[in-house]
Amino acid sequence: MAKKKNEIENLNRIAEVLGKKGISQYRLHKDSGISYSLINGYYSNKKQPGLKQLKAIADKLEVTGKDLLNF
Repeated sequence: MAKKKNEIENLNRIAEVLGKKGISQYRLHKDSGISYSLINGYYSNKKQPGLKQLKAIADKLEVTGKDLLNF
């Protein structure tokens, strides 16, 4: 069965994890070395991180890559 549009748009849980940990997008950008515009795109689910970026974000947030995915 096909996923609904809102399910497709929200493939990652980065915003949710950042909120739970009380970490800003800016702090994640500074700590991970990923550009702020990409972090913002991931946060808003307008863009999806590649494996390298996903691992860097997971490492900085002290979670697994699976914790950041909404599958």
